[in-house]
Amino acid sequence: SGTPDSDASQQTNDPANPPGTYTIPVTATDPQGATFTTIVTYVVTNPPPVILADIPDRKSIDGAPFTADIKGFFDDPDDDVLSYDAQGLPPGLTIDPVTGIISGAIAGDASTGGPNGDGIYIVTVTADDGQGGTVSQEFEFEVDPIPNTTVPQPPILPPPGGEPENVDGDPVGLTVTDAVDGISSLGPHMGLPEDLVVTAAVNGIADLGNDISLDGDHPVTEAIEQQRREDAISSTFGSGIGGDFPEYPYLGGQVEAYDGRVLVRSLIYQDEVFVELRNLRSDGVQDWGVGLSSGRPVPDWVTMPAGDLILIDRPADVDHLHLEVLGRLADGSVVTINVRVDLRTGEIVREGSTEVSQASSRAVGTDVASVEVGLSASLDRLAHAERADVTSLFKV
Repeated sequence: SGTPDSDASQQTNDPANPPGTYTIPVTATDPQGATFTTIVTYVVTNPPPVILADIPDRKSIDGAPFTADIKGFFDDPDDDVLSYDAQGLPPGLTIDPVTGIISGAIAGDASTGGPNGDGIYIVTVTADDGQGGTVSQEFEFEVDPIPNTTVPQPPILPPPGGEPENVDGDPVGLTVTDAVDGISSLGPHMGLPEDLVVTAAVNGIADLGNDISLDGDHPVTEAIEQQRREDAISSTFGSGIGGDFPEYPYLGGQVEAYDGRVLVRSLIYQDEVFVELRNLRSDGVQDWGVGLSSGRPVPDWVTMPAGDLILIDRPADVDHLHLEVLGRLADGSVVTINVRVDLRTGEIVREGSTEVSQASSRAVGTDVASVEVGLSASLDRLAHAERADVTSLFKV
């Protein structure tokens, strides 16, 4: 009786035997002292690693940081120490063979890669027990391009009175003020960057000369820049509430929890809702996870593209979502924060009190990412894609 050592399949008691084969003499003795001996051959085989759960498909964007721990999806029946390998990862990501953590920054052009050039990668992860036993499983990793926040350029319309007369391409009595005032479509589009408002409009009128000044001190430039700022803020925080989503991201709301250590805030961009999970103090949460307050399975339109960001692809028939935000602390305990998110306005409200327990039945830290000061890396990338001035609106 007993339990063979975890490496018994690699050993033997006789150099003439192959590994895992043991030659055992067994002797029987009767009361009169007579004996009989026979040889028993005992063979120990190595059980291979097993899969505990399927690795879920992943989704991210070009250039985004990514961290995921896949170690918990495998186990070994005889407690061999496993090593890990991953083939087919998006460029920029690697796996630590000892810890099983996939990490790195996704390449900026990964959305054009993959077997079919569509940003979809089939990743094969293999666990090896070092004694000849392996097991593998696949998951899909989709990389999308960075969302394009560029607003289309307004159409160029002629100034009042129709097209000016033109003699050999020389300007005929048309001033910058006349040109800009005559383009009525500029009004609703002041949120464009200044080089796409005044400059593009004026350049679209071929009769303007090259000696027109559009520097920062020009009255027309100052007036339009002021209107641009006012309209940008108005469209960002005003339009879209209770109706169609605006072109620009806007902050929906935020709540603090866990004695002011954690900030949970929402952001709406077009038809998606982002919930950012952020530490306000150094002794905050290490790993994040998400579930539903009802205890039901998380729907496939709620994902975590980064370890500190929840992405909600808002379905048409759902207006509110009750989330259970989970965070693992340094001592292993789990903090639970229940919030309600209005998927139309972005309003976020904490429900009940924050609980801290020693364990949780839900997964925490499936996607792990370092928490930065300020905006998370995911929101920061979204904010700076094509429109750097959107960052100032987040600060407002």
